[in-house]
Amino acid sequence: MDQVMKEAQGGPGGAAAAPHGEGLAPLAEPAVTLTVSNEGGGGAFRSIAQALASRPASDEVLRIVVNAGTYDEVGLELRDNMQIVAAPGCALGSESAAVLTSRQDRPVVSSSVRGAVIRGLQ
Repeated sequence: MDQVMKEAQGGPGGAAAAPHGEGLAPLAEPAVTLTVSNEGGGGAFRSIAQALASRPASDEVLRIVVNAGTYDEVGLELRDNMQIVAAPGCALGSESAAVLTSRQDRPVVSSSVRGAVIRGLQ
């Protein structure tokens, strides 16, 4: 969990990382890739929760690519071999960032698994 959250914050120690994880270990190739876009950017899903709900738990590597925009999500539970990554062109701290927020007093993301990765989102 600590490593997942460090990567979610930008890298070891929470320091800002280069977009898309340059300098981080390469990601495993996904068996399935789903795209999320809440602003009409061509994603098959409008939220990360919808993308997760569309796929049953499996040993296959699942990558969810998140386009730029703000996503109000609550209680996303990461599973084994899951990757949630910002789409190419998303830049941390800019207008083109992919941002996760929550309107409730619950964590946006939780995990008790190994091998789950979040990269490039703020």
